[in-house]
Amino acid sequence: MRSITLPVLMICLLAVAGCSERIQWTNPNLPKAQWSGDRSACARAADDRAGRDVTLKEDSGTASGSGLSGLASLGATEDAKRYRRRLYASCMRSRGYKKKGS
Repeated sequence: MRSITLPVLMICLLAVAGCSERIQWTNPNLPKAQWSGDRSACARAADDRAGRDVTLKEDSGTASGSGLSGLASLGATEDAKRYRRRLYASCMRSRGYKKKGS
């Protein structure tokens, strides 16, 4: 049961982290109407990839489900959030977006 619950929890946490994206991305070469769809597509792709990778780490015994203390588990969750943000940023850059003000 625990092996199923933890990956689901990690994916949910990553999805919530995606909803709190505060960086604004712009692409002057695309219509603004497309930006929302691109943000959503990159968020889904980042969530999917990060969720798969977290599950793979857990299956190999290196993720937070491997008996880590609460503090270590929290650190693993923060690492997963940062990883998801990097995946999202990479996706947005690959579509030609830049961080606003960059």
